[in-house]
Amino acid sequence: MKRPGYLALMNALRPRPPFQILIVMEQSPLGRSLDEVPYALKRDSAADKFMIHAIAFVDDMTREQSRERTRDALRRKAERGHVAGGRVYGYRNVRMNGHVERAIVPEEAEVLRRIFREIAAGRGYVRIARYLNADGVPAPWRRAWVAASIRAMVFRDLYRGQLVWGRTRWVDAGGTKRKVDVTDLAAWVTVPVPLLRIIDEPLWQAAHARLRRPRGLSVSQ
Repeated sequence: MKRPGYLALMNALRPRPPFQILIVMEQSPLGRSLDEVPYALKRDSAADKFMIHAIAFVDDMTREQSRERTRDALRRKAERGHVAGGRVYGYRNVRMNGHVERAIVPEEAEVLRRIFREIAAGRGYVRIARYLNADGVPAPWRRAWVAASIRAMVFRDLYRGQLVWGRTRWVDAGGTKRKVDVTDLAAWVTVPVPLLRIIDEPLWQAAHARLRRPRGLSVSQ
């Protein structure tokens, strides 16, 4: 339902298609699951149905194997302390010999320390975002600071000098690729990266101790 090109193609088949034959290199572009492809390629004979399902199964396996190979490669990068994802506020990505490493951006690092100090002092995400916007502090890849971004930063272990990779992964669900949480902690990669520490441990602990207070004594909004 989120593929306008595919929907336009299927809608063009009725009442009379403007073409006689559709040629594709392979059938996988017509669907991302074992359910979608047979639906798109309705055929009458048992042999045709078997071939469609067999090819769809092979395509599904190929996609899964490709995703696993990519994930294994990213895991190896993470185990070496290299960048295995995108950009992170507080750092810039620096391309080295065959890999990418992070380097601290001093101005952004100071903003992060301010956020943690505000949290430790009892201020909430919404109020902190309001303060940052009022002071004209450039927001990370957004027009303005928002509470959700600040909350995500407060729980990012990289800022305390600890790289954690593998908390989420991409899966196919009903033909749609989406990100899910990985509950198996043994599948995570945790690597100490002290050179990337922005928030010292006392400040980290002070902020998180404040966040753990009972609801009636929690940080104000």
